[in-house]
Amino acid sequence: MLLKEIARQVENAALVGDGGAEILSIASDSREAEPGCLFAAIPGSADDGLKYAADAIEKGAAAVLTRTGTGDGLLVPRILADDPRRALGEAADAFYNHPSTRLALLGVTGTNGKTTTAYLLRHLLNLNSQRCGMLGTIEYDDGREAVPAPLTTPDAVTFTRYLADMAEHGCTAAAVEVSSHALEQRRVWPHRFKAAVFTNLTRDHLDYHPDMDGYLEAKRILFRELDESAVAVVNLDDPHAARVREEVVARFLGYSLAPGASAADDETAVEILSSDLKGQTFRAEGGGLSGEYFIPLVGMHNVQNAVGALLTLTALGIDRDGLRTALAGMPVVAGRLERIASPDGVTAFVDYSHTDGALRSALSVLRPLMGMGGLITVFGCGGDRDRGKRPLMARAAEEGSDLVVVTSDNPRTEDPLAIIEEVKTGFSNLEPIRIEPDRAKAVDLAISLARPGDVVLVAGKGHEDYQILGHTKIHLDDRELVRDAFRRYGREGETA
Repeated sequence: MLLKEIARQVENAALVGDGGAEILSIASDSREAEPGCLFAAIPGSADDGLKYAADAIEKGAAAVLTRTGTGDGLLVPRILADDPRRALGEAADAFYNHPSTRLALLGVTGTNGKTTTAYLLRHLLNLNSQRCGMLGTIEYDDGREAVPAPLTTPDAVTFTRYLADMAEHGCTAAAVEVSSHALEQRRVWPHRFKAAVFTNLTRDHLDYHPDMDGYLEAKRILFRELDESAVAVVNLDDPHAARVREEVVARFLGYSLAPGASAADDETAVEILSSDLKGQTFRAEGGGLSGEYFIPLVGMHNVQNAVGALLTLTALGIDRDGLRTALAGMPVVAGRLERIASPDGVTAFVDYSHTDGALRSALSVLRPLMGMGGLITVFGCGGDRDRGKRPLMARAAEEGSDLVVVTSDNPRTEDPLAIIEEVKTGFSNLEPIRIEPDRAKAVDLAISLARPGDVVLVAGKGHEDYQILGHTKIHLDDRELVRDAFRRYGREGETA
């Protein structure tokens, strides 16, 4: 595509220099620059991409996209824009021929539940004669193959390229986890979503956002930008639901599991009828979803996730009975209350809960399902991240557990022992608390202490198969640690 053709589709942009250059790719990282590429010099909070423009040009970049009034010394044509991030999204969208117009783009945002809801959307569509791609925390699936995901929501160029690949591979829809970072950084702009789901909002990412209001405002971007033909699906049980609904012009569908919730055309009341370690049956009334459903996942939050996905798809015209059948066959999502049971009656769950709200939710799910046994929790807090949640995580673990083992998560460049000291300030009683900074030893300790009937929750890392120590990433998978410990103590664990 010619540079001038891209520039023409970037709103409020100016083309400086010859627009006849043939653009063969787009890159926002100079290490990925190649002959014929358009290099996007994006300003960041810690660095400015313009510093790397010369390097990109040396590698063959044919043009540079940058801020208005900058880059005068560059010896290639420039696209100048007041908001380079927004302009990059529009340039990528033009280059890849507007792929979201060929897909039903389904966005999921919130603190917890994004991954499971995205997996539900993909699973339900794939089993109802629709091919659905997915971009999320665990994997990127272009409809042909799935690869591990480096970010929940990729950068604007990668995001758009994946959508183009999905369309080329026959996908009719894409389920996308949309992070608050991605919304603020315009990674999903200018794509138009057919639907957006809000799961919940609890404390997280306050190392990036100034406060909870800033975090919520980032999430609201997805809903404010829905047009009238789209649908907004919102968990009414979250206290932020009313704020999310403000300024929404799309069709609104809410759902609630609260006792006495009302059923209406735009609101679905949900009641859990039965629940055990193998799944749960629930009844939904209103919102076009009336009937009974079974989901083979535990926890009220998974019923919320399921209802959010079901409402989205029924609103888009997918047959309700086909969705009910597909939901009953939903596989477990990696690292989301993933169950590993031993023959002698000890059950472990590996979960991604890395906020106090998510940890509290996971423990509240497990407690009523476990019978007379005890509940042992293993958790840690990440380094170089929101320090304020560390005592809150401790409080949640203490209130929901019989025994707590505090360990390391991803310490990164912080001293693991210093992180643990901050975690300890949240406990009211240190007597039932064990400290083991080595995560492998901590999981081993928890399994060694467990007795038949006990449940062990290993929280924080979920599907991740690594640990970050300093600037080094080492292999570490909580699911492997649990199975190794089961074998060590004569308890061969099998995923249930």
